Amino acid sequence: MHACGFLVGRWSGEGWASYGPGPRHSFHETESIEAKLEGLLLLIQGHGTDEGGKTVHDALAIMSYDPQDKHYHFRAYEQMGRSVDSVAQCHNNTMTWSLAAGPTTIRYTISLNAKGQWHEIGTAIIPNAPEQQIFEMTLDKASG
Repeated sequence: MHACGFLVGRWSGEGWASYGPGPRHSFHETESIEAKLEGLLLLIQGHGTDEGGKTVHDALAIMSYDPQDKHYHFRAYEQMGRSVDSVAQCHNNTMTWSLAAGPTTIRYTISLNAKGQWHEIGTAIIPNAPEQQIFEMTLDKASG
């Protein structure tokens, strides 16, 4: 899990999302990432609120490394009862994971920018169409 260790800590900041036609929706996000079981797992908890303080995102994920398969497993659960299993990649202070949404693949890429901030971009990959950015957030590390 060492390659994903850059995520450990408490993070807070702002972002936007745009799923489908219509305007972008701004949100405030906090992320808390803890190493568990002597670093064998990462416990990731994210919570986002809109400008009025209403919860728009509440998720919990567990990330582990499988030495036999030589890849990271990412299992996330969210407040609507949905869950996703994904294979993630971590290297050079970057983590990438994706999920299927019908024929569309949504890919999330988290990396540290030049200021040491968590910068995350989400893109929709639709067959026979150009990739479309649907999400972006920048978080400052509060502790960890």
